[in-house]
Formats: sequence, structure tokens, C-alpha cells
Amino acid sequence: MRVKVDRLTSVIEKVNRDSFVLQPDGKPIPQTTKPELIYDMLRLLDINEGDSVLEIGTGSGYSTALLATLVGDQGSVVSLDIESHLIDRAQRLFAQQGLSNVNAFVSDGRNGYSGNPSFNRIVAWCTADHIPVAWCNQTMEDAIMVLPIKILPFEGSTLVVKVRMEKEQMLAGERVIVGSFIPMLSEPLPLKPLADVIITKNEIPITWGSAEWARQSESSVRRFTHLLEGISVQGNLLLLPEENPWDYRAFLLAKRPHGITIIYTKSMGLSLGYSDADGLAVLSLFGTGYAQAGNKHATEILLEWIEEWRATGRLGMDRLRPVLQRENDVWKVSVRIV
Repeated sequence: MRVKVDRLTSVIEKVNRDSFVLQPDGKPIPQTTKPELIYDMLRLLDINEGDSVLEIGTGSGYSTALLATLVGDQGSVVSLDIESHLIDRAQRLFAQQGLSNVNAFVSDGRNGYSGNPSFNRIVAWCTADHIPVAWCNQTMEDAIMVLPIKILPFEGSTLVVKVRMEKEQMLAGERVIVGSFIPMLSEPLPLKPLADVIITKNEIPITWGSAEWARQSESSVRRFTHLLEGISVQGNLLLLPEENPWDYRAFLLAKRPHGITIIYTKSMGLSLGYSDADGLAVLSLFGTGYAQAGNKHATEILLEWIEEWRATGRLGMDRLRPVLQRENDVWKVSVRIV
């Protein structure tokens, strides 16, 4: 039986989310994914009763409980996390909820789980730079993977991709949706942006940014830092009211133009645009205007990119498809316009 929206909805109603995500003091544990994103990813995963699922990132255990309920008594879920206290907590909760078809282990999820080489679904709740071949080696033909992947080598460029295992260990890209998760790491580390420049106040990151040119030399880092420190936020908007900045982001992630830059500021949130050693101009993805620093030619380039996007009909996420290319022991992922 295929998982339809109505069945997923009934499973969501059946599993008590609060029992997994809330701590004894009533506050959610830090490793909590927005429920709407979990549901969107589970719909992409298209689970059958009886499926064998590998989950990378146990977190609160809520998504694991949904998976275990979806696969039913004849299915199984293996969940991996690098944080032992999360695994211990989740195992207690699974036992309390009577979820006997789940096995949770402390493990580096990038290696998968060699104890069961026949998964037909893999889902991750943390962002990988690439898809490890190890995951592919542990799946059946026609298996589906739904994974957050960093599309560009920058913080803030994550998309969730749906890929399918074809014959002879080949992967085919099917869908892309918006989604952002913490990085996939080999050991627990303090959460902080993985950016080229991080500006802090009282040891708390307040501004960060990534641009390929900025990582070329120490002088490039200094210049990029100077630009970030000199940002001037402009109140007027570059987009029309009916234009979605996240669709503009989709266009740039596919176009991958030279000089593409991602920054974060407290006043604008995540912003995307252009920079070089002489100037910077970025558009807020939350509709709070744009920012510039240095030479104003950067703003001119940003406006050119917006016009190119408009010429495509303001394409959005529904026009993107994952593109996969194997290199040694990983599959690299980019996106293309269709």
C-alpha cells in the first residue's frame, strides 16, 4: 500500500510530537526540525508498508517514530546519530511508545549502516556536501533517497533533493524542495556557521558570509571582512510585490554565476547576491530590502541577475531538477533548470 497524503496525515495524528520534541521543562530540544518540512520530506520519500528505512540523524526521535509507524510491523527503521545522549533518549522514548521495529545506533551516518545492505528508503535530517557511495551500496534497485545537500560550497545553499537508485548503482534526480539543516559531521561540535568570514559580538555570530573569491588568500579574507563590516542596508526593495526572492535564489543556485555570495545579517536574515574584492550587493530572501558595500558596480550586477531571472518567467523550485555526477566515493549534486 502506497503512502498517500491521507495516510501520512493519520500517522501524524497518531504520533504524539510533544512526547519526543519537548524536554522535561517544556522547551523543545535543540535538534528539532520544523514539522512542516518533515512532512514534506516524508511525502517525497513515498514509503510503503514493509519498507526498510535508513535514517541519518535521529535528533528528537519524532521523525523516527513517524517512519516506524509508516512502515508498520513488517517494516524496519535503522536510525543513526553521532550524539550518544540523543540515541539514549530516543531509545527510551521508542520503548515507551512500543516502537519495536526501530534500531538506533551511535554512528557516523556518512558511512551508512553496513549491518543491512538492502534499504529501499534513506532519509537524512542533516546536510551532506555530497551523497556518499556507501549509501548507494546499501540500497536496493528503485530505492528512494531524500536528502539535504549543499548545492554550492557555501553555508546557506542547501536544498532537499529526491533521488532514485537505478540499475548498476546509478542515481537519477527527481525533485528539489526548499529545506535547510545543520551540517553532517563526524562528531558533535558547537553549532556555528561554516562560512568564510564570521563577525561576532560577545562571541555570538552576528554577521557571516561566503564567497568563493574570498577564500583564495588571507588578503581576500581581509577584504571580504571589510565589506561585511561596511554593509549599508537599503530600505527600498529590488523585487516587485508579486516576486518571490526564494524563486530568485533557485535561479542563482542553478546558474552558479561567478561572484555569487551568501551572507547573513541580523537585520536582513539570509541574503544572496554578488561580490568581488571591490564591492558587494545582496538581496534579502525575507523581503527586507538589499544591502551594499564598496563599489556600486556590485549592485548593477545584482540588478542584471534579477533581470535574467525575470526573462525566465521568474522560475522557481518547480523548475529545478537534481543533476548527479559520481567522483570517486561520492555523488556530487547540482541543480539544473528544466
